[in-house]
Amino acid sequence: MTQMQMKISASPRLCEKKSIFRILCAILCALCVETACADVAAAVATSATLPREGQRPRCPSSVESQRPDTDATIASRVVEWEGVSNARDLGGLPGLGGRMVRTGRIYRSAGLNKNAHFKGKDGKRLPRSEWKGPGETLVTPEAARHIVGTLGVKIDLDLRNDAETFGMEASPLGADVRWILLPSSDYGKLAGERGRKAFAKGFRLFLNEGNYPILFHCKGGADRTGTLACILNGLLGVEEDLLYRDWRFTWTDSFKKPVPEEAWGRLMAVFAEYEGETLNERIEKFVLSCGIAPGEIETFRNMMLEKTP
Repeated sequence: MTQMQMKISASPRLCEKKSIFRILCAILCALCVETACADVAAAVATSATLPREGQRPRCPSSVESQRPDTDATIASRVVEWEGVSNARDLGGLPGLGGRMVRTGRIYRSAGLNKNAHFKGKDGKRLPRSEWKGPGETLVTPEAARHIVGTLGVKIDLDLRNDAETFGMEASPLGADVRWILLPSSDYGKLAGERGRKAFAKGFRLFLNEGNYPILFHCKGGADRTGTLACILNGLLGVEEDLLYRDWRFTWTDSFKKPVPEEAWGRLMAVFAEYEGETLNERIEKFVLSCGIAPGEIETFRNMMLEKTP
Protein backbone atom coordinates (compact mmCIF):
# COMPACT_ATOMS: atom_id res chain seq x y z
CA MET A 1 0.00 0.00 0.00
CA THR A 2 1.41 3.33 -1.03
CA GLN A 3 1.78 6.25 1.39
CA MET A 4 -1.06 8.08 -0.37
CA GLN A 5 -3.37 5.05 0.03
CA MET A 6 -2.54 4.86 3.76
CA LYS A 7 -3.50 8.51 4.26
CA ILE A 8 -6.76 8.02 2.41
CA SER A 9 -7.69 4.87 4.36
CA ALA A 10 -6.89 6.57 7.70
CA SER A 11 -8.89 9.72 7.01
CA PRO A 12 -12.35 8.29 7.97
CA ARG A 13 -11.03 7.26 11.40
CA LEU A 14 -9.42 10.67 11.84
CA CYS A 15 -12.64 12.45 10.91
CA GLU A 16 -14.58 10.28 13.34
CA LYS A 17 -12.21 11.16 16.21
CA LYS A 18 -12.42 14.84 15.38
CA SER A 19 -16.22 14.69 15.42
CA ILE A 20 -16.26 13.02 18.83
CA PHE A 21 -13.80 15.62 20.12
CA ARG A 22 -16.02 18.46 18.84
CA ILE A 23 -19.09 16.91 20.54
CA LEU A 24 -17.25 16.58 23.86
CA CYS A 25 -16.08 20.18 23.65
CA ALA A 26 -19.61 21.37 22.95
CA ILE A 27 -20.96 19.45 25.97
CA LEU A 28 -18.26 20.85 28.26
CA CYS A 29 -18.91 24.39 27.03
CA ALA A 30 -22.64 24.01 27.63
CA LEU A 31 -22.05 22.79 31.17
CA CYS A 32 -19.74 25.70 31.90
CA VAL A 33 -22.23 28.23 30.57
CA GLU A 34 -25.09 26.69 32.55
CA THR A 35 -23.06 26.74 35.78
CA ALA A 36 -21.99 30.32 35.21
CA CYS A 37 -25.57 31.42 34.52
CA ALA A 38 -26.78 29.70 37.67
CA ASP A 39 -24.10 31.47 39.71
CA VAL A 40 -25.04 34.83 38.23
CA ALA A 41 -28.75 34.23 38.84
CA ALA A 42 -28.08 33.28 42.45
CA ALA A 43 -25.99 36.39 42.97
CA VAL A 44 -28.68 38.60 41.48
CA ALA A 45 -31.38 37.01 43.61
CA THR A 46 -29.30 37.42 46.75
CA SER A 47 -28.50 41.05 46.05
CA ALA A 48 -32.17 41.76 45.37
CA THR A 49 -33.16 40.57 48.85
CA LEU A 50 -30.50 42.59 50.66
CA PRO A 51 -31.26 46.21 51.50
CA ARG A 52 -28.89 48.74 50.04
CA GLU A 53 -26.97 51.03 52.30
CA GLY A 54 -29.41 53.42 54.01
CA GLN A 55 -32.41 51.47 52.71
CA ARG A 56 -35.01 49.88 55.01
CA PRO A 57 -35.61 46.13 54.64
CA ARG A 58 -38.66 45.42 52.53
CA CYS A 59 -41.79 43.98 54.08
CA PRO A 60 -42.43 40.25 53.69
CA SER A 61 -44.19 39.18 50.53
CA SER A 62 -47.29 37.06 50.38
CA VAL A 63 -45.24 33.99 49.43
CA GLU A 64 -42.78 34.49 52.29
CA SER A 65 -45.63 34.84 54.74
CA GLN A 66 -47.16 31.40 54.27
CA ARG A 67 -45.62 29.72 57.31
CA PRO A 68 -48.33 27.40 58.66
CA ASP A 69 -47.15 27.53 62.29
CA THR A 70 -47.43 31.28 62.75
CA ASP A 71 -50.47 31.60 60.49
CA ALA A 72 -52.22 29.12 62.78
CA THR A 73 -51.20 31.21 65.80
CA ILE A 74 -52.78 34.31 64.27
CA ALA A 75 -55.94 32.43 63.32
CA SER A 76 -56.28 30.99 66.84
CA ARG A 77 -56.90 34.51 68.19
CA VAL A 78 -60.10 34.96 66.20
CA VAL A 79 -63.26 35.38 68.29
CA GLU A 80 -66.76 34.71 66.97
CA TRP A 81 -69.27 37.43 67.80
CA GLU A 82 -72.55 37.10 65.92
CA GLY A 83 -73.15 40.16 63.77
CA VAL A 84 -69.59 41.46 64.14
CA SER A 85 -66.88 40.63 61.62
CA ASN A 86 -63.09 40.64 61.75
CA ALA A 87 -62.91 40.21 65.53
CA ARG A 88 -59.88 38.83 67.35
CA ASP A 89 -57.83 39.11 70.49
CA LEU A 90 -54.85 41.47 70.26
CA GLY A 91 -52.80 39.13 72.45
CA GLY A 92 -51.52 35.60 71.99
CA LEU A 93 -48.32 36.55 70.13
CA PRO A 94 -44.72 36.37 71.41
CA GLY A 95 -43.30 39.72 72.48
CA LEU A 96 -40.30 41.18 74.27
CA GLY A 97 -37.91 38.60 75.67
CA GLY A 98 -40.15 35.79 74.51
CA ARG A 99 -42.92 36.91 76.88
CA MET A 100 -46.38 36.39 75.41
CA VAL A 101 -48.80 39.27 74.91
CA ARG A 102 -51.63 38.67 77.35
CA THR A 103 -55.00 37.58 76.02
CA GLY A 104 -58.43 38.66 77.22
CA ARG A 105 -57.24 42.23 77.70
CA ILE A 106 -57.62 43.99 74.35
CA TYR A 107 -59.90 43.04 71.47
CA ARG A 108 -60.19 44.48 67.96
CA SER A 109 -63.02 44.17 65.46
CA ALA A 110 -65.11 45.76 62.75
CA GLY A 111 -67.91 48.14 63.75
CA LEU A 112 -70.62 47.06 66.16
CA ASN A 113 -73.13 49.00 64.11
CA LYS A 114 -73.35 50.31 60.55
CA ASN A 115 -72.22 53.80 59.67
CA ALA A 116 -74.76 56.59 59.74
CA HIS A 117 -76.21 57.72 56.41
CA PHE A 118 -74.11 60.72 55.43
CA LYS A 119 -73.31 60.07 51.77
CA GLY A 120 -75.43 60.33 48.65
CA LYS A 121 -75.73 57.74 45.90
CA ASP A 122 -72.77 59.35 44.16
CA GLY A 123 -70.60 58.69 47.22
CA LYS A 124 -70.22 62.36 48.07
CA ARG A 125 -70.86 63.67 51.57
CA LEU A 126 -74.31 65.14 52.09
CA PRO A 127 -74.99 68.39 53.95
CA ARG A 128 -75.08 67.73 57.69
CA SER A 129 -78.78 68.60 57.76
CA GLU A 130 -79.42 65.50 55.63
CA TRP A 131 -77.47 63.04 57.75
CA LYS A 132 -79.44 60.21 59.31
CA GLY A 133 -78.25 58.14 62.20
CA PRO A 134 -77.24 56.27 64.13
CA GLY A 135 -76.50 53.30 61.89
CA GLU A 136 -78.26 49.99 62.36
CA THR A 137 -76.88 47.80 65.17
CA LEU A 138 -74.95 44.78 63.95
CA VAL A 139 -73.93 42.98 67.13
CA THR A 140 -76.71 40.66 68.30
CA PRO A 141 -78.08 40.85 71.86
CA GLU A 142 -76.60 37.41 72.61
CA ALA A 143 -73.16 38.45 71.37
CA ALA A 144 -73.35 41.71 73.32
CA ARG A 145 -74.15 39.81 76.51
CA HIS A 146 -71.15 37.56 75.89
CA ILE A 147 -68.79 40.48 75.17
CA VAL A 148 -69.88 42.36 78.29
CA GLY A 149 -70.91 39.62 80.68
CA THR A 150 -68.36 36.91 79.90
CA LEU A 151 -65.39 38.82 78.49
CA GLY A 152 -66.01 41.82 80.72
CA VAL A 153 -65.35 44.54 78.12
CA LYS A 154 -65.58 47.98 79.76
CA ILE A 155 -64.46 50.35 76.99
CA ASP A 156 -65.80 50.59 73.43
CA LEU A 157 -63.12 52.70 71.69
CA ASP A 158 -64.62 53.83 68.40
CA LEU A 159 -62.04 55.09 65.89
CA ARG A 160 -64.61 56.34 63.37
CA ASN A 161 -65.39 60.00 62.73
CA ASP A 162 -68.34 62.24 63.62
CA ALA A 163 -70.14 61.59 60.33
CA GLU A 164 -69.86 57.81 60.57
CA THR A 165 -71.18 57.84 64.13
CA PHE A 166 -73.80 60.58 63.67
CA GLY A 167 -76.65 60.21 66.13
CA MET A 168 -74.77 57.86 68.47
CA GLU A 169 -74.74 58.55 72.19
CA ALA A 170 -73.78 55.18 73.62
CA SER A 171 -72.18 51.86 72.74
CA PRO A 172 -74.28 49.22 70.97
CA LEU A 173 -73.04 46.93 73.76
CA GLY A 174 -75.24 48.69 76.29
CA ALA A 175 -75.10 51.12 79.17
CA ASP A 176 -72.52 49.10 81.13
CA VAL A 177 -69.86 49.86 78.51
CA ARG A 178 -68.25 53.27 78.16
CA TRP A 179 -68.34 54.47 74.55
CA ILE A 180 -65.42 56.70 73.57
CA LEU A 181 -65.40 58.33 70.14
CA LEU A 182 -61.86 59.04 68.96
CA PRO A 183 -61.63 59.94 65.26
CA SER A 184 -58.33 58.45 64.17
CA SER A 185 -56.00 58.28 61.19
CA ASP A 186 -54.49 55.34 59.33
CA TYR A 187 -51.30 54.54 57.42
CA GLY A 188 -49.55 57.63 56.03
CA LYS A 189 -52.04 60.05 57.61
CA LEU A 190 -50.77 58.89 60.99
CA ALA A 191 -47.76 61.16 60.53
CA GLY A 192 -49.91 64.32 60.54
CA GLU A 193 -50.61 66.35 63.66
CA ARG A 194 -54.18 65.11 63.89
CA GLY A 195 -53.13 61.49 63.62
CA ARG A 196 -50.39 61.83 66.24
CA LYS A 197 -52.65 63.64 68.73
CA ALA A 198 -55.42 61.08 68.33
CA PHE A 199 -52.98 58.24 68.85
CA ALA A 200 -51.53 59.78 72.03
CA LYS A 201 -55.01 60.36 73.46
CA GLY A 202 -56.10 56.83 72.65
CA PHE A 203 -52.88 55.21 73.89
CA ARG A 204 -53.31 56.68 77.36
CA LEU A 205 -56.59 54.79 77.71
CA PHE A 206 -54.51 51.61 77.75
CA LEU A 207 -52.49 52.85 80.73
CA ASN A 208 -55.41 52.68 83.18
CA GLU A 209 -55.95 49.21 84.61
CA GLY A 210 -59.55 50.11 85.38
CA ASN A 211 -60.32 50.40 81.65
CA TYR A 212 -59.57 46.77 80.85
CA PRO A 213 -60.74 44.81 78.93
CA ILE A 214 -60.88 47.23 75.99
CA LEU A 215 -62.42 46.77 72.54
CA PHE A 216 -61.37 49.08 69.72
CA HIS A 217 -62.68 49.21 66.18
CA CYS A 218 -63.45 51.38 63.15
CA LYS A 219 -65.87 50.43 60.38
CA GLY A 220 -64.25 47.34 58.87
CA GLY A 221 -61.52 46.74 61.46
CA ALA A 222 -58.83 46.92 58.80
CA ASP A 223 -57.21 50.33 58.31
CA ARG A 224 -57.55 52.52 61.39
CA THR A 225 -57.91 49.45 63.58
CA GLY A 226 -55.03 47.66 61.84
CA THR A 227 -52.79 50.70 62.25
CA LEU A 228 -53.42 50.95 66.00
CA ALA A 229 -53.02 47.18 66.45
CA CYS A 230 -49.65 47.28 64.69
CA ILE A 231 -48.37 50.05 66.97
CA LEU A 232 -49.62 48.42 70.18
CA ASN A 233 -48.16 45.01 69.38
CA GLY A 234 -45.02 46.63 68.00
CA LEU A 235 -44.43 48.33 71.35
CA LEU A 236 -44.88 44.96 73.04
CA GLY A 237 -42.07 43.48 70.95
CA VAL A 238 -44.03 41.40 68.43
CA GLU A 239 -41.61 40.91 65.54
CA GLU A 240 -42.06 42.59 62.17
CA ASP A 241 -43.09 39.50 60.24
CA LEU A 242 -45.88 38.72 62.71
CA LEU A 243 -47.05 42.33 62.71
CA TYR A 244 -47.32 42.20 58.94
CA ARG A 245 -49.15 38.89 58.86
CA ASP A 246 -51.55 39.93 61.59
CA TRP A 247 -52.39 43.00 59.50
CA ARG A 248 -52.83 41.05 56.26
CA PHE A 249 -54.96 38.41 58.00
CA THR A 250 -57.86 40.86 57.82
CA TRP A 251 -57.69 40.83 54.02
CA THR A 252 -56.90 37.16 53.43
CA ASP A 253 -59.24 35.70 56.04
CA SER A 254 -61.97 38.19 57.00
CA PHE A 255 -62.40 40.10 53.73
CA LYS A 256 -61.03 37.44 51.37
CA LYS A 257 -59.77 40.21 49.12
CA PRO A 258 -56.38 41.04 47.55
CA VAL A 259 -53.97 42.46 50.11
CA PRO A 260 -53.34 46.20 49.54
CA GLU A 261 -49.58 45.99 49.98
CA GLU A 262 -49.16 49.68 49.17
CA ALA A 263 -51.13 50.56 52.32
CA TRP A 264 -48.69 48.61 54.49
CA GLY A 265 -45.88 50.38 52.67
CA ARG A 266 -47.34 53.78 53.60
CA LEU A 267 -47.44 52.79 57.26
CA MET A 268 -43.87 51.51 57.17
CA ALA A 269 -42.81 54.81 55.56
CA VAL A 270 -44.10 56.67 58.64
CA PHE A 271 -41.91 54.60 60.96
CA ALA A 272 -38.95 54.71 58.56
CA GLU A 273 -38.51 58.36 59.46
CA TYR A 274 -37.24 57.29 62.88
CA GLU A 275 -33.93 55.67 63.77
CA GLY A 276 -33.79 52.05 64.88
CA GLU A 277 -32.33 48.70 63.92
CA THR A 278 -35.73 47.01 64.07
CA LEU A 279 -39.29 48.00 63.27
CA ASN A 280 -40.07 47.74 66.99
CA GLU A 281 -37.44 50.35 67.79
CA ARG A 282 -38.73 52.68 65.10
CA ILE A 283 -42.32 52.30 66.32
CA GLU A 284 -41.19 53.16 69.84
CA LYS A 285 -39.42 56.29 68.57
CA PHE A 286 -42.60 57.32 66.74
CA VAL A 287 -44.67 56.86 69.91
CA LEU A 288 -42.19 58.93 71.91
CA SER A 289 -42.43 61.68 69.28
CA CYS A 290 -46.19 61.81 69.91
CA GLY A 291 -45.53 63.00 73.45
CA ILE A 292 -45.73 59.63 75.20
CA ALA A 293 -43.13 59.27 77.96
CA PRO A 294 -40.79 56.23 78.25
CA GLY A 295 -42.38 55.43 81.60
CA GLU A 296 -45.81 55.27 80.00
CA ILE A 297 -44.55 52.76 77.44
CA GLU A 298 -43.09 50.67 80.26
CA THR A 299 -46.42 50.80 82.12
CA PHE A 300 -48.22 49.51 79.04
CA ARG A 301 -45.72 46.67 78.66
CA ASN A 302 -46.09 45.65 82.29
CA MET A 303 -49.84 45.55 81.85
CA MET A 304 -49.84 43.60 78.61
CA LEU A 305 -46.91 41.17 78.77
CA GLU A 306 -47.07 37.96 80.73
CA LYS A 307 -44.83 37.86 83.76
CA THR A 308 -41.65 35.85 83.54
CA PRO A 309 -41.58 32.76 85.80
